[in-house]
Amino acid sequence: MYVERTPYATYDFVFADFTKDANYHEFDLSTIVPVGATAVNLHFRGASTSINVNTVGYLRKSGTLDIAGTCRLRPQVAGIYNALVSALGIGPDRKIEYRVPSIGNFADLTLTVKGWWI
Repeated sequence: MYVERTPYATYDFVFADFTKDANYHEFDLSTIVPVGATAVNLHFRGASTSINVNTVGYLRKSGTLDIAGTCRLRPQVAGIYNALVSALGIGPDRKIEYRVPSIGNFADLTLTVKGWWI
């Protein structure tokens, strides 16, 4: 069963919340997503300062090591926002992992939980 999260007036994570070093880091969604949820519906939004092949943001289920199920955000034009709305599986800990390149590539990033599946 899908549960739409309403209302959500602000982003759950903003640019300053992301560690920008091309390594995977965790976001804990347990204060947003209830126990028993198996997946989340995410809105991942970003704008880059320039376009190069390394300007990609990744989201994945926490603890996943393979590329299957990984969501990617790749801005197409410098300074213009691109967005990804995607379902992403979560475990009982309700955490996801993200990876973004160095601060020089992204000008802005936001992440919002739009809902979840139980």
